[in-house]
Amino acid sequence: MAASTGTVLQGTVLLVAYTLGLGLPFLLIAAVYDRAPRIMAPLVRHGRAVSLVGGLLVAFIGVAMLFDWLALLPRYFNFNTAI
Repeated sequence: MAASTGTVLQGTVLLVAYTLGLGLPFLLIAAVYDRAPRIMAPLVRHGRAVSLVGGLLVAFIGVAMLFDWLALLPRYFNFNTAI
């Protein structure tokens, strides 16, 4: 996409935005890594419930993909793709 833009500046802006979007989460994780046990303590206390909810969510998404229910989402939610 960046290679097919109108100008070099537009391509550069797209590549910088992509790089920040890809790299910023890793930098944030690295910045708070030493505080992770304290931040994760509530999840560890309720680990079984968190695991159960996560598993049910994954199973629901799998069933929704199987029966093509994800195609119904735009009826209920507004997805704007404008940049």
